[in-house]
Amino acid sequence: MRRTLLLASLFLLLVSQVFAAALVNGSFEAVWPPATPGADPIPGWLVSGSVGWDLAENDGFAAPQGEHVICFPAGSDRGTCLRQTFATTPGESYDVLFWLGSSGGEGGHGRAALRVALTGSVRTVAIDNPYAETLWQAHVISFVAVDSVTTLAFSALPRRGAVAGYLDGVVVRSAATAIAVSPQKR
Repeated sequence: MRRTLLLASLFLLLVSQVFAAALVNGSFEAVWPPATPGADPIPGWLVSGSVGWDLAENDGFAAPQGEHVICFPAGSDRGTCLRQTFATTPGESYDVLFWLGSSGGEGGHGRAALRVALTGSVRTVAIDNPYAETLWQAHVISFVAVDSVTTLAFSALPRRGAVAGYLDGVVVRSAATAIAVSPQKR
């Protein structure tokens, strides 16, 4: 029994490392200000435009993961972008999981949208929130790696009447690994 428990614990530790290895700082919890002068303001990510790195409780809501979120302000221009390049295996399938949030109390009926770019394809994700408080919605985008590195980019999608979009909990995982660790029926 102890041996089985130990092996199961080791397996879970290895699997958690596989899940976490691909992307750096997906929950945006690294320390501010950056320890290295001249470093990017959001550790692990390259930023252009008016991307904000917010402490969620200061904005009056809870983050889905940790305490910090990324804010794409309402009215951001098309150059507003957050991106990261990470290692992948060509031909392998991956899932990108993340949370998109908005607040209907900011005006514009709570509609926020982002563009997500991966391996040459661009997708739009959006959330419509009729409530005054912040609403979060989980999203999953699957892709097949075409190279040994892949760039994931989130960019503002300016729209008339749109509100600020919030991003949190970005995770990249191998689709094969996700299937391999799913519970098995006996």
